[in-house]
Amino acid sequence: MRIYTIVSCPKCGEYRIVKRQKTFKCFSCGEISTLRAELAVFSSDSAVEAMRKLANLKLMRRRSGGPVTSLSGAR
Repeated sequence: MRIYTIVSCPKCGEYRIVKRQKTFKCFSCGEISTLRAELAVFSSDSAVEAMRKLANLKLMRRRSGGPVTSLSGAR
């Protein structure tokens, strides 16, 4: 089973989906980070569900003007 995790870049706050891997590269700033629990925002075994949450997080961030730290109210 694959696990899809949404992580937040510790440098710029950009979100992305990663699979099981030890490090990830931010698509926005290029920072390479070690995958740590405090960077994980959401996890699912469904790629579709993870993509929907990622889209919702990005929308919420655009509306609020900053990173979203909680998924409360996210659909």
